[in-house]
Amino acid sequence: MSLILPGTPAYDKYLMDQVAREQKGLLYPYWRQAKVVTCSTSDATCTIEIGGDTSVDIGGVKFIRHAYRPQVGDWVWVMQNGSSFIIVGMVGEGQSPAPSAWTDQVSVLEGTTSTSYTDLATYGPEIANILLYKDEKVWVEIETLLDCPGGNGHAAVMSFTITGASSLSLFDTNAIQWQATAPGTSSRKTLYTIQNTGLHTFTAKYKAINPSSGNFNQRRINVEIAGT
Repeated sequence: MSLILPGTPAYDKYLMDQVAREQKGLLYPYWRQAKVVTCSTSDATCTIEIGGDTSVDIGGVKFIRHAYRPQVGDWVWVMQNGSSFIIVGMVGEGQSPAPSAWTDQVSVLEGTTSTSYTDLATYGPEIANILLYKDEKVWVEIETLLDCPGGNGHAAVMSFTITGASSLSLFDTNAIQWQATAPGTSSRKTLYTIQNTGLHTFTAKYKAINPSSGNFNQRRINVEIAGT
């Protein structure tokens, strides 16, 4: 179905049909097309323009989260009941959906002797300013090629932290730990529930256990939405 634009005969007929229906008291839901113009970073709502009308912005519009993830510029189907609106999905199949997975990588061999979590000479990897919604679940995966020259009794450790609207401190329980002197690739996935709607940043951090050193290469962090 193509977009019905204001000023066209089809749009005028559509408006007259809606007026006639409301005069009869038929305020049951009906479908409209709209464009997303902003996405809130404090709650799960958007601002939309109905049917290409750029003169009126309608804010505080919710969306069905399991069916649609908003981004500015999307054309969407909106269900309207009186003055209430809810976005139910995108119009057509030609639009690109909002991303649901992100990744970042640092491919530099660097090490640390710090026994508390720290940054390496090359910062990250880091995925910054992802808009996530309260109660969403995300998989956070870290992966690296690492070695520990100290061997048994020592360890090279890579973990991650979350900052922004929600926060997660650095924990060894979410970390990769490696005690072998020979290098190898290891990864770990953690399921995290978003505490507050807003922008989130995921950053990898590193340390060594016992007086030793840890070396890290091909460091990667992945974040993927798992659902609600």
